Order: sequence, then structure tokens, then C-alpha cells
Amino acid sequence: MNTLMQSQNIELIWLSIVIGVVSVTGCIIFFRTKIKRLHQYYKIIGRDAMNFKSLIDAIPDTIYFKDRQSRFLLINKAQVHVLGEEREEDAYGKTDFDYFKHAQQAYDEEQQIMNTETPVMNHIIEIENVPGDKMHLMETKFPMYDDNRNCIGLVGISRDITQLIILQNELVKAKEKAEQADKLKSAFLANISHEVRTPLNAIVGFSNLICDEDITNQERELFMRYISSNTELLLKLINDLLDHSKIEAGVVDIYPKQFGLNGLFENVIATQKFGLKSSVTLKFSPREPDLQVFTDKTKLMQVLNNLVYNAKKFTTKGFIEIGYSKTNENTIECFVKDTGIGIPADKQNDIFDTFTKLNVFSQGTGLGLAICKSLVKLLGGEIHVESKMGKGSRFVFTIEQRITKSESKYPQAEDAAETIQLPKIERRVRIDNIRILVAEDNDSNFQLLYNILKKQYQIERARNGLEAVEFALKKQTDLVLMDLKMPEMDGIEAIQAIRKEKLQLPIIAQSAHTYESDRNRALRAGCDEFITKPIDINQLNKLLNKYLK
Repeated sequence: MNTLMQSQNIELIWLSIVIGVVSVTGCIIFFRTKIKRLHQYYKIIGRDAMNFKSLIDAIPDTIYFKDRQSRFLLINKAQVHVLGEEREEDAYGKTDFDYFKHAQQAYDEEQQIMNTETPVMNHIIEIENVPGDKMHLMETKFPMYDDNRNCIGLVGISRDITQLIILQNELVKAKEKAEQADKLKSAFLANISHEVRTPLNAIVGFSNLICDEDITNQERELFMRYISSNTELLLKLINDLLDHSKIEAGVVDIYPKQFGLNGLFENVIATQKFGLKSSVTLKFSPREPDLQVFTDKTKLMQVLNNLVYNAKKFTTKGFIEIGYSKTNENTIECFVKDTGIGIPADKQNDIFDTFTKLNVFSQGTGLGLAICKSLVKLLGGEIHVESKMGKGSRFVFTIEQRITKSESKYPQAEDAAETIQLPKIERRVRIDNIRILVAEDNDSNFQLLYNILKKQYQIERARNGLEAVEFALKKQTDLVLMDLKMPEMDGIEAIQAIRKEKLQLPIIAQSAHTYESDRNRALRAGCDEFITKPIDINQLNKLLNKYLK
């Protein structure tokens, strides 16, 4: 009995041992599986976190996560750059107060988002960081929750739109400027119409009156003066318009040469003394010996003439003085001073803008000073005005001085007139029955020249370049007046064709093209002189006397 009981107890013990071993083995297998799965789970979680961080770092917009106290928990690389940190870890635990001068508004907004759990979408803000740089951001912020749907912070996404805002502001300014320019041009066209019709009215009216047989010689002489003065005014308006259009197109050429400044200033005095009020003195008092410069003489004279012409309009008594001085080795300062009405202080910068006229009742296009500013800039200088109301004005501008051509920054050329003219050859012409060939396709222009010249010369006509060449080469001709723009063959080609056969025949080019490049092109082709339309009769007679007598 006892033996049987002992045997059963042994079996129970072994059974318990087996059961225990199996249980332990099962537990080991179970927990090993659980641990393996848990390890795999955390491995996946870690990989996903790394992938998520890589993803937000690749996004150019700034992304950040904040806790309930608006402290940074996680940021991407774009946000690191905005905050000015070297590493993202340096920003963790900090708030906007550590980086931005005016952070209270952003903090209050974020607290309201988390308290009310209401997102803010595409909100545009302007921020200023500690160094003082301003940025414009478009922000989206929304609450961040845990598994129990409790708000534990917020997520913010911002896009830097600073450049977009700058571009938008520039577009607005450009639009406003374009609208202003359109208004100015509309006013300009109305003003041009008035300014052109005013001298035309006098020219047409007095031209009709001068044909009346009942007027006296004294009245005819007076009417002719009116016609002449209004013609000059009309020509200046047209020249201003042409100069302005060429400056706007950026095709103004510079032709420098060496000359003395005293002679140029004296020339301006001689030109501008006509039309001067009897109570006004125009003077040039050289303060130093004649200074030789190398620049564009024509452009410099144009600036001076424009400034003196402007001073004449607004000076009723006193004087107008022009002059220059050498300020340093490379700079000449020129001035035009008057005792006129003066310019208000708040308008002294505006007067150099195009289409600007301070006195709408004064004659002119409002382009003169704008042209002066552009020409002075081409000559390497600047222009400004000093003025007091009722005391007068003093316009001052500088030009770069160049003594030798090798020092000049301007194009050297073949374009300079002095290097283009043909060698002067002694010409022999008949004293009597001098024959002039007028190459002119326009009937009115030919009739004008014919009536100017018919009393002294025998006049022949060519209606195009081909006729001009044929006549000049086959018939006796003492001088050619060659229009440059004609059908069949233009004047340049005709001059070149004539020059191949007759080197000694004087050729004077005449053209309505007034730019220096046109003159130089004609001189390169082989003409001796160049005159512009409308033709100055005195200038033409001087040239004819030079070559024919």
C-alpha cells in the first residue's frame, strides 16, 4: 500500500515537473514572441519617425510642433533657418519670445487656437526678428491631439512670401507710375497741340497778311519778324520732341572732339542774345584762361542753350550769366544763373521730370530740362538747381573733362566729323553762269531753293538719286545740293557714285534728318557740307560763297 502510494506520488511529481517544464517553455515561447513583435513594432515606429523627419526637412515651408506653452518640440530645417539657429536641438524648449521682437500677438493667437481648438488657415503676418529683418509669412496653425483627443499643442506651417509681397508692391507702384505717366502723356499731348498750333496760327495768319498788297513796307517787315520768331519757336518744339524720343529709345550717340570752352560759351551768348528783353543782360565773364576739353560739343551747347532759353522766359529784369570752372582734374562745373522768378523748394526736383511745367501758361513742352538731365548724364555729369522765390535760380551741371582722345571713355571714331571730311581740294568754277544741281524730290522744297537761288545762279533739278548722278557726270555742274532721302536711289548712294568719278565737285547734303549720326554718314559718303531743313538762308549763302566764289 505504501509502495503504491509512493509510486503514485512519484508519478505526480514527474507529471508536475513535466507540466511545469511545458508551462515554462510555453511562457518562454510566448514572451519571446511578444518581445520579438514588440521589438519589430518599435523598430517600425522608429523608422517611421525617421522617415517623417526626413519628409518635413525636405519641405521648403517652415513646419514646427509646439506644446501647450507654445514651446518648440520639433522643427524642420526651414524653421531652423528662420530662427537663425545652427542646430534644431538649440530651439527645443524655446518660444517665439526668444527670436522675435513682437511675439506677444503670435503667442496669444496660439493659445486661443489650443483653447478653442479652432485652426487658423492661410493667415498673412509680418514679423521682425531680433537682427531687425522683416519677413512676411502665410501661416496655417491647427491643434495637435493625443490618443484621448486631448489638445496637447499645435502644429504650424508657414510659407515665406516676402519676395512675393515685395514684387506685389513693385507691381502696384509700377501700375501707379504707368497710370501717372498715361495722365501726363495725355496732358502732354493736349499741351503739344496747343503749343504747336499757337506758333502755326501766327505763321499761317501773317503769311496770308503779308501777301496783301495794301500793307505798308513797315507792316510787311513786322509781319516777317513775327513769322520768323514763331518759326523758330515751332522748330524748338519739334527738336525737343525728336530729342526726347531718341533719348527714350536709348539711341543717342556721343561724338567727342577737342575744343576750347570760352569759344563755345561766347557762341551761346551770340545765339541767345536775340529775343532777350531789353531790361535783361546776358553775360559770360571767363574766370580763367580758355580751357581745352574733349567731349561732345554739340550736346554741351544744347544743354547750355536750353538752360539759357529757359532763363529768358522767366527773367524780366536783371541778368542771365553763364560760366564754368574747373573743380578737379577730371571735372568741369558749368552754370547758368538768372535773376528771374525762382522755383519753389518743393518743386526743384520735379522740374527735371518729363512733361513737367510749373507754369502752364509759359511756352514750351515741359521737356527741355528733362532733355538737359539726360544729356548731362551722357556727358558723365549731374545737374541740379539752386533757387529762391523772387531771387532767381542757378542751374549747375558737371561734365567729365578729357584733354586727349586716348583718355576718353567715349567711342572714338570714324564717326567724328573732323576725321571724316575729304581732303580740301582747290576748286575752280566759272564766274558767270554758275550752274547748281538741286537734287530734290519734293516740289515745295525745290521751289523754295529755286526762288532763293535763281537770281544768282542757273538752277537744274534732279528728282531722284539716279537723275542726280546722271546729270552730275554728263553735264556741266558747279555744285550739287543733294537731298538724302529720295526715290530710286537715295542721296548717300548718289554722293558715293558721283565721288567715284568727280572728286572736285562740291556737294552739299541737305536733309530733314538732324542727328549727328546722319551728318557723319553723309560726310563719310563724300559730301563737303551738311545742312538741315528747314534751311537757314544765311548759312546756305555762306556755303555757296565758300565753294563758288
